[in-house]
This record gives sequence, C-alpha cells and structure tokens, in this order.
Amino acid sequence: MINPITELLTIEQKAIEGKEIQTVNARNLHQALGVGKMFQHWIKDRIKRAGFIEGQDFIWG
Repeated sequence: MINPITELLTIEQKAIEGKEIQTVNARNLHQALGVGKMFQHWIKDRIKRAGFIEGQDFIWG
C-alpha cells in the first residue's frame, strides 16, 4: 500500500552536528498534512511542544 504523504515528501540526508540524518522539509510536511494553522505558528508550536533544540534536532533554512 502506498502512503500518500510519503509521495509528497522528499526524504533527504542532511548533516546536523556532524551526523548524517534523514530529514524532511517542514513546509512540505505542513502542506501534506493539511494543517489549518499558518506555517510559522504551527512549526513554532511543534518545536516548543517537542522540546527540540536548534542545531541538534532541527535547522532553519
């Protein structure tokens, strides 16, 4: 069975703190999920709720 969200998202290898990890673009994820909130509000809330640390769990740009 094909997952429609994975068809919309590109998984890329990126380096965070010198480690290669699989990543997705948060804007593309937001769009694929059909979130009703504006992206900037949604992502800031998700980062805060998850306790993510910039440069360790995510990068901007």
